[in-house]
Parts: sequence; structure tokens; C-alpha cells
Amino acid sequence: MSGFSNYYNKGVYTLPAARAWADKISLADGYIIVTPEYNHGYPAVLKNALDYVYAEWNNKPVGFVSYGGVGGARSIEQLREVVIELKMIPVRTSVNIVAFWNLLDETGNLKTESLEKSATDMIDQILWYTNLLKQNRENNQS
Repeated sequence: MSGFSNYYNKGVYTLPAARAWADKISLADGYIIVTPEYNHGYPAVLKNALDYVYAEWNNKPVGFVSYGGVGGARSIEQLREVVIELKMIPVRTSVNIVAFWNLLDETGNLKTESLEKSATDMIDQILWYTNLLKQNRENNQS
């Protein structure tokens, strides 16, 4: 089932799993998608999860955290195009994790200092859009 077909079914899902997924997605006002880069792209299961519902994603911001080759930048680049078609707002800043082993100190603890600025920027952007778009969605429902 693709997002295109869901556009035409107006958010009516006959399968219980589809209805449960739609209900879960409709609860949030913004999203952070965490994904690996897999063969210069993102995993098929993520594409399926995005396409399974449509209206529930509309007019909501999304940020990305990715890891892998070049910090997962190629998967994020492709995901930006997909979420725009779902009427989502991808924020500019993402968190790109290049090599996990470089993020561990000598005792094996995770060092996050190098990721904190981009994570803070991304979250601030998501929150800004979330407030704006939530207000707009609420005004258009009345």
C-alpha cells in the first residue's frame, strides 16, 4: 500500500495494523527519523513505513539522524525528497554520525560533544516548525 493510494482512501484503513500505525503517527506533531545509510540510500522498511500512511504525516516537521558512509548524508538527501511528497517540512540541520568508533573514549563511553551543536540546532528547528504548523492545523480544523 503506497502513500499515493492512501491519498485517495482519505485516511480510511481497513487493515488493523494500518489503522494502528496511522493512529500512532497522528499522535505526534513532529518527528525525528533515525536511519542508517544502506547502499547509498535508506532501508526499504523505512520507505514502507513512510508510505503506508499519508494524511497523518501532513504539515508536520521532520529532522534526521543518520549514520554510515559520509555520515548517512546520502540517505538523508533522498529522504528529504520523500517527506516533501508527504507534505512534511524537513528541517535544514541534521545529525550525521560518521564513525561510531571515533565517538568512544578510552573506556568505551560515548562522546557526544561533536554532535551536540547539530542536534540542538535540529531540535530547535523542529520545535519552531512544530509550534507554527500545529497552530495552523488546529485553525484549519475548526
